[in-house]
Amino acid sequence: MAVKEGGVMYLLMVKKLKIVLVCLYCLFILIACGATIPFQTYAPTSDSNAVVYVYRPYRFAGSMASPKVYLSDQDLGVLNAGTYLVTEIPPGEHEFLIGKKGKEWVNWAPDTIQQRVNFDAGKVYYFRMSLDLSDVSMFVIPMGYVPTVMSSGTARVKFDMMEPEKAFDEIQKTNPANTDDEADEEDEF
Repeated sequence: MAVKEGGVMYLLMVKKLKIVLVCLYCLFILIACGATIPFQTYAPTSDSNAVVYVYRPYRFAGSMASPKVYLSDQDLGVLNAGTYLVTEIPPGEHEFLIGKKGKEWVNWAPDTIQQRVNFDAGKVYYFRMSLDLSDVSMFVIPMGYVPTVMSSGTARVKFDMMEPEKAFDEIQKTNPANTDDEADEEDEF
């Protein structure tokens, strides 16, 4: 059976083909968005320094909150859900500050974390940041046509030094975070 151009059958076939192409396009976009960059270990420039990873496994709840991470006044970048930051530092005692400094705007409501850690030369350290939402209750209030999500309680921030084996398994499921330098380069035209 021949299909004539401009006929009803032809138009139906073209419409179905367009739908299939749009679906394939959406599928490719979803696959690309879900792709992760394979984790690569950081090679230190000097054996006399320590390597520090700070990572945050992805979890949908609380994923919109993104603190800044500082290590001894060095701005490492913003730690979004499902990302990690890495740096190399000289041995000795250093202080983490996670949250915001002063009056800078950061999408972060919980209290700022400050933690002092002593680092040894030649070692690799892994720190996991996560949100404990066990005290948070969420509920939906119907407000006309738009339901509103409300919550009560307080999220607690956990910042733990991890064993290398466990950290390595978890950090492989994350992507490198954009540092402020990279974000500035992306903003340039």
